[in-house]
Amino acid sequence: MTDVLLWAGTTRAWDAVNSTVAPIHPENDLDVLLKNGATINMNVNGGSTAVAFEYPSPEDKVSIIHRSLAVIVDAGIRPAKFGGLSALSNGLLIEMVDTDTTTILKDHTADIAIKRNYDFYLLAGIDAPIIDAAGDDAMPIRWSHYKDGGPILLEPGQIFRVTVRDDLRNITEMYWKLKGGIFNATQSQPAA
Repeated sequence: MTDVLLWAGTTRAWDAVNSTVAPIHPENDLDVLLKNGATINMNVNGGSTAVAFEYPSPEDKVSIIHRSLAVIVDAGIRPAKFGGLSALSNGLLIEMVDTDTTTILKDHTADIAIKRNYDFYLLAGIDAPIIDAAGDDAMPIRWSHYKDGGPILLEPGQIFRVTVRDDLRNITEMYWKLKGGIFNATQSQPAA
């Protein structure tokens, strides 16, 4: 029997057995860049004070994150560097945080912070190629949560957070996007 999660009034379903996702209605589309205030470019100085880029699930919504997409654009990107910089001292943290903004529900980097480009392979597998170019190189990262045990579920007010703990100002650009679905918290789910 196929285990299917379906939210009432939507056209999105997650088939956990076959790892497939049904089409989504535009009003339920989650397609957001992580932000620190109004800032979306993660080339910030987190060396002296850590800088958190976040997506908080709205207070009346449940967010289902199927995929994280990130991109680093910089000159000289190589596996043992971070972007084109030397390996980071502290590394990025990737966490799911509870509504109190301090309780860590899941630390995706508990065993190893992201200090080098190749550390992304631990999350994204081979979906993190380095693309050499004449000017800046690019490293697109595709972390498919739905293929990695299932999508990430954020209850109302919970946060997906990437924390920069090093000085990344010399990276040309870095962005992190979440893709998935967003649903009313009061919508019923079918009985198991």
